[in-house]
Amino acid sequence: MTFKKALDDLRVAFGNFELAARSDDKTPLQNALALSEAKDSFATSDDSPSILIFADINNFKAFNTRHGYTGGDAAIGEVGRLIQVTIVERGWGQAFRLSGDEFVVLLRSEFLDDFHELSKTFSNCEVILKNQPSIVSLSFG
Repeated sequence: MTFKKALDDLRVAFGNFELAARSDDKTPLQNALALSEAKDSFATSDDSPSILIFADINNFKAFNTRHGYTGGDAAIGEVGRLIQVTIVERGWGQAFRLSGDEFVVLLRSEFLDDFHELSKTFSNCEVILKNQPSIVSLSFG
């Protein structure tokens, strides 16, 4: 192996490590470390997010008690996937799972009305547990 190849491999490995360090373990979202870093650029330019939105799963403790940790993890994962698809992949902003069932969205201000309308879809998030649908809802603030 050449020195250049070894150095290139090391750069790729470091990039993968950095990505993993900022990724959430249960959702496709970024984690609290990434949020901490993102807040430094929050609302500093025209293309950066300017609205901070907090969200959590309603009655999550009861859901987790009823369905167990596996069910709770499935609910967190499905909510995270829905946030990723409906907000992040549309380019409306960034999203993070802070911890437990708590999420944070850094929303670009021009999408606030769209988000307000879209937020209604989070009142019935279907999670499949043991081949049976179960519903969770999200509150935003």
